[in-house]
Amino acid sequence: MKKTSFIIISCTLGLLLQAAGQDTARYSQTQTSLFGNSYTFIRKNKQDKAGQFFQLCMSDDGICWYGAGSFTQTRHKIFLQFDTSKHHNRTEIVYQTSHRDTLYVYWFDWWHNDQVPFGVRAPGDLNPKTYNAGYGSSVVHIPKKEVVGKKLAIFPMSGTTKLLDLDIPPEADEIRVFANDTARMITFNKTKETLRKRENGFITKGMWAKSRRSLFVQKPKSS
Repeated sequence: MKKTSFIIISCTLGLLLQAAGQDTARYSQTQTSLFGNSYTFIRKNKQDKAGQFFQLCMSDDGICWYGAGSFTQTRHKIFLQFDTSKHHNRTEIVYQTSHRDTLYVYWFDWWHNDQVPFGVRAPGDLNPKTYNAGYGSSVVHIPKKEVVGKKLAIFPMSGTTKLLDLDIPPEADEIRVFANDTARMITFNKTKETLRKRENGFITKGMWAKSRRSLFVQKPKSS
């Protein structure tokens, strides 16, 4: 559970930092004890009827579900549109930086949230060396002379299960990887959802609620 908390902190703080100075409101599913399920709404101004949202759910065994997108609301309903345009692995390569002798490898999830901790190694080596990100860091620094011509791969949590192979041109200075660790994070497969407002929150289909609608109530921002 401790390791998975990195995901929760990363996902939540990533969007909340982007929302600094804006109005945020978080609603959590009621009558839960072994999991958490919440929707967070982000508006430029409190009175706005549209904005961004993300949904975050975590089970008692440490698995995380995540989704994000935009919303609009009327007097009685909130309409969610989940953004699925980023639901694929991708990489960005940066050249001509000030650190030409050092390769920087960054790992983000599909929504640009930092993923920590992780390691990079050349799995084809007989005794592969692992280059680890520092505690709480989403970047690995690798001396280029040590990995020239080698195939590299990302390993979450410094584990033995490879997440992704990295095809890095020799002249690259940075590679930014956008990929989900599907062993720890699951993407909601829904594209739309309608929340029905109630006096103290809203109702919608809850997690592990046997298809029944559950009540979600607003939580204080300090919780």
